[in-house]
Amino acid sequence: MNTLADYTFIDIHYHAGPDLYNRRWDAIEAGTIYQQLNGAVVLKSHLGSTGVQATLAQKMGLPVFSSLVLNHIAGGINHRTILRALSEYQPMIKTRMIVDFPTITGRSIQSKLSRTFTNESLSKYTLKSETIFNSKHQLRKEVLDVLKMAGDYPIVLSTGHASQNEVYALVDACIQLNVPALLLNQPANPLTGFNAEALNELIKNEFIWVEQTALTYLIGHQNKEDFSAVLTSTPRVIYSSDLGQTSQMDINHWLAFSKQTFSELGLTKQRKDELLRANALTLLSL
Repeated sequence: MNTLADYTFIDIHYHAGPDLYNRRWDAIEAGTIYQQLNGAVVLKSHLGSTGVQATLAQKMGLPVFSSLVLNHIAGGINHRTILRALSEYQPMIKTRMIVDFPTITGRSIQSKLSRTFTNESLSKYTLKSETIFNSKHQLRKEVLDVLKMAGDYPIVLSTGHASQNEVYALVDACIQLNVPALLLNQPANPLTGFNAEALNELIKNEFIWVEQTALTYLIGHQNKEDFSAVLTSTPRVIYSSDLGQTSQMDINHWLAFSKQTFSELGLTKQRKDELLRANALTLLSL
């Protein structure tokens, strides 16, 4: 099996089945497509860990990697949830696991996605929300416990769908606790709401990385000017798809769209490689 560095692109955010919603492809089907395109993929699930799917896919020689979302249904913000995910993930290629703080937070926006539950009868449980702030609008003790794990375990922490105030609090806590890296998860999403100008201030902290998803732009949550500004000039950006929805473009179409967009923006070969491969490789190898 190739090393992660051998692939021409790394998509750190793709939704495959099984998941909370019906997806275009299951984990094995998605991994096969990425392999055919000479790419690697990190699977994401709102139900928690993708460690089992990634482990089985890698045993089949597929470039599929794991992540964990600390949603309530998965065990919530709890260090044991992370330990279990790390225990069940048995990769052939050693990389850090992306661990997202909750993406189901109880904060709602008008969704522009057409999605169908895989098990609607359980939705009152699977959609139970959790946030990183307590009732006093301070980081919960469990959040600080998770942050303290970042230096001792092979994980990269991601902000999930945190609010702006929560992100700022996370950044301050990361500074105090010497957290090696914090990934801002699709920060242009209205639930977080950072534009390129705000990101360029945050990114002055060298441990911060920015995930720019195609989906945020494709569904109109981010205008073209801001999307272009992040791709062109923001440091330490990792470009991902956040696709897998049955109503959105397929993997090969996303890759073609991305390459065309990069060319229209006049990005250098080095910048394209940073966005599609090199920055993700660095973050996952820290």
